[in-house]
Amino acid sequence: MSTLRDGTIVRVNRTLLEWVGASRESILSTRIQTLLTIGSRMYYETHYAPLLRMQAVANEIALVPSTCACRWWRRLPAEPR
Repeated sequence: MSTLRDGTIVRVNRTLLEWVGASRESILSTRIQTLLTIGSRMYYETHYAPLLRMQAVANEIALVPSTCACRWWRRLPAEPR
């Protein structure tokens, strides 16, 4: 996934689309914060957002999707495919 500095999703891969059970069109232009649990949203805003503003890149981010955003949340793989 790639986002703008404000968290707006501008690019997403097929794996994430399968995980959240959504179409590419419905995810693009959405802010990443809307897909996260409250705890992950707070962590994103306090740790990753500042890093992204300073360095413009962050790799290997681990956050928990909200149950509203991810209908398959109980079945997400623990390891990358």
